[in-house]
Amino acid sequence: MEEITKNIITPETYLARSPLYRVHETAGAHFEACASAAQVVSYGDQLEPLTALIDLSVQHRFGIRGANAIAALSAAGLSVPEKPNQCLNSANGETVLRLGKTEFWVLGAMESGTCSADSSAFADCYPVYCQDSHACLLLSGEHLPDIMAKLCGVDLSESAFPKGSIAQTSVARINAIISHLPDKEGTHFVILCDSAAAEYLWACLLDAMDEFGGKAAGLNYLF
Repeated sequence: MEEITKNIITPETYLARSPLYRVHETAGAHFEACASAAQVVSYGDQLEPLTALIDLSVQHRFGIRGANAIAALSAAGLSVPEKPNQCLNSANGETVLRLGKTEFWVLGAMESGTCSADSSAFADCYPVYCQDSHACLLLSGEHLPDIMAKLCGVDLSESAFPKGSIAQTSVARINAIISHLPDKEGTHFVILCDSAAAEYLWACLLDAMDEFGGKAAGLNYLF
C-alpha cells in the first residue's frame, strides 16, 4: 500500500500545473503524467457525458510572430493556414492557429501533450509565451453551438463556423480564442483564455452545459 501511494500522480508532483488544478482535485479527478505535468484523465467512475469539458492547460503550446514566421513553420514541417483566423492540423498531431498575418500559436498533439518543436527553435521569430499566459480548454461532443450561444455573441453553428475556423471574441465577458478543430471526428472547440480567468470561465461553461447533459471530463473521453 505504501508503494502504491508513492506512485500516485498529483499536480503537486510537478512544477508546471494547470490554473484549474485545485478545482480538479476538489472534484475527485484522476491524473496521469503528460507533458511533464499532471493531466486529468477521468473523474472517478463517472459515465461518459454527452458533452465534455476537458482541461488541456498543461499540454505544450507555443507561439511565434514576425515576418519569418511562415517560412520557419514550414521548414519545421508544420502546416500553415492560408489566412488569419484559420487553423490546421500538422502531420505530428499539432494544431497550428493563425491569429494574425504573422502571428501563429501551435498546440501540442492531444494524445501526447507535446509539440515537435518550441519557440526556441525559431531564432528568426519573436516568441509568444502562450503556455503560461493562457489556459486551454476543450469543449467536445454534442450541442456545442447551443452551449456557446449562452455565453458568446458569435454564431458558432457549423454553417457559420466550420471546422478550421477561429473566432477571437468575448466569452462570458472575457477575451477568448475559440478554434473549431479540423480533421477530427465529431465537434471539438478549443477555447484559450487568460489563465487568471480560467476558474471563472470553467464554471460558466459547466453551467451552460448542464441542461445538455454536459460535464467535466478527462483525456480518456477522447482516447
